[in-house]
Amino acid sequence: MQTNGMKSTFLICPIRTATPDEKKGLEGIISDLNGQGYIVRYPQWHTDQTDDGVGYRICWDNRAHIILSDSVHLFLSNNSIGSWLDIGMAFAAWKPLYFINSGEFSDSESDEIKFLLDYDSCHLESERYKRMKGRFEEIKKAKVVAYKWKPGMESDRAFLMDLGMAFMDKGLAERLGREKYIMVENPSDVRVTERKSPQNVLLKLTDEYYARLESLV
Repeated sequence: MQTNGMKSTFLICPIRTATPDEKKGLEGIISDLNGQGYIVRYPQWHTDQTDDGVGYRICWDNRAHIILSDSVHLFLSNNSIGSWLDIGMAFAAWKPLYFINSGEFSDSESDEIKFLLDYDSCHLESERYKRMKGRFEEIKKAKVVAYKWKPGMESDRAFLMDLGMAFMDKGLAERLGREKYIMVENPSDVRVTERKSPQNVLLKLTDEYYARLESLV
């Protein structure tokens, strides 16, 4: 989407975990992007960050911002869990990604970081990119995307990207009038947290799924 002839972009970046230096740097990045002709959707300013104890609304709002943007720009921090979910959403919406601080991670052995480098460089023939695309095709075909919860998934980058892809595809399907659900098969094994978290979002999505089943009885 373009506004008044300008390009729009969503900035994936740390919010709650951002340090003062990172926040200052992000404002500089936004200024630079503005100078390049971008209208920037920055979650700190454009998504209500009030902690509702779940995080579902934040995910919903970020998804809408990504859908409405021409591209996404990524400033990655090792401490930001939510960024990985946003990355999955951006990929599922087929948005070009620009990895702003990729040089800080160029020596990483992480498969997820290597995927980001492929995504940033449009290396569409890489095995990592093909695997991610293949997984997304599976998600698109499923009316219900089901996960089996295991300890540590709340910070697992691969899972968070997968959940992000499913959440984006759910939103896109619903815009076309189609039902799509996300659920966890073993909700009793998921530890509810007091603050927003991926597991709280997944449990809310699971409640939505079971509520729909009950309405059909």
